Amino acid sequence: METAFKLSKDSGMQLNHALDSPISFASIFYDSDAYKIVKQERKYEAEKQQTLYKIANEIIKALNNINSSS
Repeated sequence: METAFKLSKDSGMQLNHALDSPISFASIFYDSDAYKIVKQERKYEAEKQQTLYKIANEIIKALNNINSSS
């Protein structure tokens, strides 16, 4: 069940379809170029999110500096 859930999450496949797929499908998917692309896209999205957090943090610091110098 854990493998089917992970496969469903990683591939975008519905859980019932992941449960219905052959056991070997998970290893085929995780060895495929498609999964490499999924991992790269997730890494990019995480980096993009981190950049937004850093920018927001710098804005908050700047606003705090303005308030403390007033």
